[in-house]
Amino acid sequence: MWTIEPSSRNHRIVITFKGQFEQRHDKFDTQMMAAVARVKSRKGQFDTLTNMLEAPVAPQGQASRGGDIARWCLANGLRKSAVVHSSQTGIMQMRRLVNNDERAAYFSSLPDAEAWLDE
Repeated sequence: MWTIEPSSRNHRIVITFKGQFEQRHDKFDTQMMAAVARVKSRKGQFDTLTNMLEAPVAPQGQASRGGDIARWCLANGLRKSAVVHSSQTGIMQMRRLVNNDERAAYFSSLPDAEAWLDE
């Protein structure tokens, strides 16, 4: 399950994954694109904070498909992306999805991720 919380105040989208992943990529992608349209700054930029502390490492097929929206965000104004995951395997998987893009950083705590985004 996931939630997507857009915040126009800080041009940020908070994505939270909990439990097993759902095979509903089209719905997730549509919700993300709508959230991006709502939060972009005047310069067309936005940040994401992805909280995966309560999510297992995704099966490779699901993770690969999930990389599509990550790459879309990179191409459509993403300024910074903070990913919080409790597993090093999960962090490695997320790095691969965005080809180690320097706009993405990985953390084991939400406060550290939020501080980096606020810089």
